[in-house]
Amino acid sequence: MILDHQQRPWSQEEALHIRELLYCHGGVSFDVVEHEGGYALRPHQSAAVPFETVRLRPAVRAHPGAIMQALLGAGAIGIAPRAPALSEDLPQALTQVANMDAAPLGLPLATVLVAAVGALLLLRGAVQLLVGLFYYRYELGPDRLEVREGIVHRHRRSIDYRHARIPTLEQGTVDLILGIGSVCVSSAGSGESGEVTLYGIKRPQAVLEEIQSRIDKCQ
Repeated sequence: MILDHQQRPWSQEEALHIRELLYCHGGVSFDVVEHEGGYALRPHQSAAVPFETVRLRPAVRAHPGAIMQALLGAGAIGIAPRAPALSEDLPQALTQVANMDAAPLGLPLATVLVAAVGALLLLRGAVQLLVGLFYYRYELGPDRLEVREGIVHRHRRSIDYRHARIPTLEQGTVDLILGIGSVCVSSAGSGESGEVTLYGIKRPQAVLEEIQSRIDKCQ
């Protein structure tokens, strides 16, 4: 039984806050129990068959816009050397401008411009894709679901399976085509509030069923 530094019970709000801190920083789960007119922490009694920890990230195909930008950029870079020839069908004044040398590179202006636009699209698409993949991290732990957000400054949110409601699946037409979806889980109370969402994951129905199985066995 864990009490405060004077071996006195906490208020319920304090006990819940301490429990979350212990889990986030030590990975150890505790139950909040009534004790002598207040609340104390007791090590959580794990199920007979503990669940394995499953870690997930958003799927690559959950970011089609970023992928298209990167592909367009790569394509523009690929055709940049042919840009002066492709400009021959334009008015003569534009063709002359396109074939001007871009000092000090010694390349036609059209080639430089097309390559520059392509490089910008490729870079922007790649950055968006990397941020999309690494901004969210999901963990199905032995006794709770945790979502981590951020790259430099990280924020954690978690829901104990014992206090979770039935998970729901959000899947639009495009998501169905891409084989992705988002699974939402909300809290049923007991000091926890809010909702956590696993965005853009692969095989969302299988993930939903796994979360539901853990909720059923913990409640």
